[in-house]
Amino acid sequence: MVALEKSPESVEDLDRLAHALESIELGVSLVDLDADRDALLKTVRDYLMPRRLDPTAPLTVVFAGPTGSGKSTLVNSLARRPVSPTGPLRPTTRGPIALLGDADAELVIGGVDVSQVEGSAPILEAMTLIDTPDIDSTAIEHRVMAEALIDHADVVVFVTSALRYADDAPWQVLRRAQSRGATVVNVLNRLTSETAGAVVDFKSRLNREGLDGGGLVVISEHHISSERERVPSLAIKSLSRVLAEVAHERESQREGIAAKVLNTVVIKASSLADRIDAAAENLESVEAEIDLSLNSRPQRIEWPNNVAVSFPKNDRRWTVRRWMRQPDPVKLAATHVDLLASAVRADLLTWALDARPEQVSLVDATSAIDDAAPLIESAVRGWVHGLDAIVAAGPKSGWPDAARTSLVRRVEVVYRHVSDSIIERARLNVGAAGSERLRKTLPHLVDA
Repeated sequence: MVALEKSPESVEDLDRLAHALESIELGVSLVDLDADRDALLKTVRDYLMPRRLDPTAPLTVVFAGPTGSGKSTLVNSLARRPVSPTGPLRPTTRGPIALLGDADAELVIGGVDVSQVEGSAPILEAMTLIDTPDIDSTAIEHRVMAEALIDHADVVVFVTSALRYADDAPWQVLRRAQSRGATVVNVLNRLTSETAGAVVDFKSRLNREGLDGGGLVVISEHHISSERERVPSLAIKSLSRVLAEVAHERESQREGIAAKVLNTVVIKASSLADRIDAAAENLESVEAEIDLSLNSRPQRIEWPNNVAVSFPKNDRRWTVRRWMRQPDPVKLAATHVDLLASAVRADLLTWALDARPEQVSLVDATSAIDDAAPLIESAVRGWVHGLDAIVAAGPKSGWPDAARTSLVRRVEVVYRHVSDSIIERARLNVGAAGSERLRKTLPHLVDA
């Protein structure tokens, strides 16, 4: 079990963990690991460390839910004043709004700027209430903001309605909040006599997800005047009582939530290190596959048949018509270079698209080929000049084979360069050394 200690060393341990995460360089071929690393880093830097540095700060309570669920109305009702706009236009809340006891300081949570409204409700001494944009909004940036705030909340008040509780988007948010260890308060809002059966079904779904269906807060539908933008105090009595209990036990709640979040971070960081090591173990087989698939290809290239060479059947001598004797020798030579360079590049791209190992990113492979473009052109030009020199030396038995051998050898250099580039990129993407540094930080955060 992880214990978040009260000593200054716990902040230093968290800082070492953050530095270890930052030191891991993961490229596009490990994009999933990269995203997981960034999420862990934000949790450590933006959630755990601030709570350790300021243990008396109010709890962050984020109201989240689908459009039309009544989040803003509930926040206004708890504040006993209009804080967040309500109405039929969706989405009503276009940016996060925080209700707090002291609105002097600039508030940024999870990298999201939050508008602030100062209130005098007693509950604000222990917690800050944040109304978020709808999680199922058609505006992608609204959902991104809501998810960032959920990822940095101490308490998530998940508000849904009898008509929307079965939608997929709400359950994604619930799982997200649950997986990181935040306290979740589930609210089924706007219930009517016609939709009363939703209570039993919603509780059953919550229990199946490992959430406390028995703690579900149910709020009936109420007529709301445009002037008040809130429901009567009696309607939110159950929700007020739950939040008051959380506020009353703020210190133990904070420690418990932080411990659960840290425990989740340690587990995920250990898993990340294991996955990075697994990718590193695959690197040897990747190198072997690249050598087998890529470096043998120069011998199998079908070169364009554009060299003007003929061998008369009734003559013992080679008859060579050199392109330098054509009407436009410079243009013709350039055409040979372009055609052969295209042949090499096309063959490399075919490998990158069809035959590359699964562990090699297509972006890495094609980017390495782009890096090799100057060498491709240089090798082909070298072959053209080499063939020209052979032709100028006069007829010799077997010279076309010699010319082909010269071409293959020159192009092998290009393939080797591309192969080495891809392998080097794979090594950088794996970052195995970073996983070892990450592992060394974890024991300091675990209570033996």
